[in-house]
Amino acid sequence: MKALSKGISVFLSLANYAAGITVAFILILKKDFISIFYINGMTSNESLFFNQFLFQAVLAITGIVLCLLLNEYKKSEKELAFPLIYEIPAIVIAIIDIVFAVAGETVREKVLGVIFALTYALISAVIIYFSTKAFTLYDEAKKDG
Repeated sequence: MKALSKGISVFLSLANYAAGITVAFILILKKDFISIFYINGMTSNESLFFNQFLFQAVLAITGIVLCLLLNEYKKSEKELAFPLIYEIPAIVIAIIDIVFAVAGETVREKVLGVIFALTYALISAVIIYFSTKAFTLYDEAKKDG
């Protein structure tokens, strides 16, 4: 269970970064993409941000459920520190998304783009937190005493 939980945690974090980087490249290079979930009336950028949000939501829920399951098997009294360094790429990606969202055509596109970019950074923090928690539960360090 230890290796599986750590592997899933790493996968969740990498998939989160991959989604953000992909969206940033699509915006920067102005490439076409195929929306998995499309709502009538959405612009291309709105649809892109919406699909990124849905993908991230699934990753975050998977990380939370994984940690809930792990807590059933092993409790940790160790204090959990949030590794802020892993949030830096997510913040950079969110800033890129905000820049391109503000350059949007309609006010709705600008507002939704900024909201989804900020949501990306927040959900990334949740994914990083729960990935760290999975690693902390199975920390191999010995206590002195």
